[in-house]
Amino acid sequence: MGFHLLFARGQTWFEMAHGRLAVDFFFLLSGFVICRAYEAKLLKGMSRGRFAIIRAIRLGPMLWLGLSLSVLVMLARSFGHGAGIVSGSLIPSLGFALLNLPDLSSPPARYFAILPPRWSLFYEMAINMIYAGVLRWLTTAVLIIIMVGSVVGLAMLDPRWSLHDPGVLVSCGRLSLSFAAGVLIGRLYVANRLVRIRLPVGVIVAALVLMLAAPIGSAIEDVFSIVSVCVAMPLILIASCFTRLTWRSAKIANWLGEISYPLYLLHLPLYILILPAFLRLGLPREAAPWLAMPIIALVSGLAGTLIDVPIRERLSKLLLHRQPRHGLQSAP
Repeated sequence: MGFHLLFARGQTWFEMAHGRLAVDFFFLLSGFVICRAYEAKLLKGMSRGRFAIIRAIRLGPMLWLGLSLSVLVMLARSFGHGAGIVSGSLIPSLGFALLNLPDLSSPPARYFAILPPRWSLFYEMAINMIYAGVLRWLTTAVLIIIMVGSVVGLAMLDPRWSLHDPGVLVSCGRLSLSFAAGVLIGRLYVANRLVRIRLPVGVIVAALVLMLAAPIGSAIEDVFSIVSVCVAMPLILIASCFTRLTWRSAKIANWLGEISYPLYLLHLPLYILILPAFLRLGLPREAAPWLAMPIIALVSGLAGTLIDVPIRERLSKLLLHRQPRHGLQSAP
């Protein structure tokens, strides 16, 4: 959110120039959580169809709410009361968006014109299904080969490792590298073979924020990105596995985990919808992101509690109750 609302809107005095790397950390976490939550169940016989339904239920409600808000943005823009997320008509892409598919009739930069953050969800769902389909052959050696191949491929496709390229090949390279690393860390953790790195939670959080927000010159951006994705992020995840939380810090961590997904999908349309109200009140545009962020976080939390959870519970009862029960885990 800080990357989109501050740095991406020109407030370079608050550097979030590497906020894009948060997506790579998301894929890393996804591989870790999916491995821990579902790998044993899939190996014991959970069908790929049931797994797909579970993942669709987990990701769907907030995606559809984000799309609804994006349509409101489009309508507001058509009446001249706001600024759209993207220019041009969004209607032709709506059918693809509802299914979380890329609009292949558009240029690559507009594959996910409605609600741009959903590009990572498309790749997330795709890698989940591939993972379930090839799990029996996904040995540790294969995971390492995937990771090395992804690094080599990214180096060839994006020599400066800027990771700005929205293309399919670069996105697949980022996804396969971080997801495979997350799965590998998850397996080693379950097998009790991870090197124990114990750090205070404050140090871990500070390291992650510094990595995403540190002002790094373009001359070493490639090295910084490589070290962040291939070294720093896995180490942060490993350290998090062995961090002991107090009751209060655990409550905060749980709350942040609960709002992270709604916040990711809703922050852009919510900001665009409330920005005109701030401007009509005479507030300077530069202050709008700072005022909007706590409001967006609150609304996202309420959306998760009042909309996402009840809908997922209903869908689970409707679609999963007749199938063999393996439990519905909360996952990213």
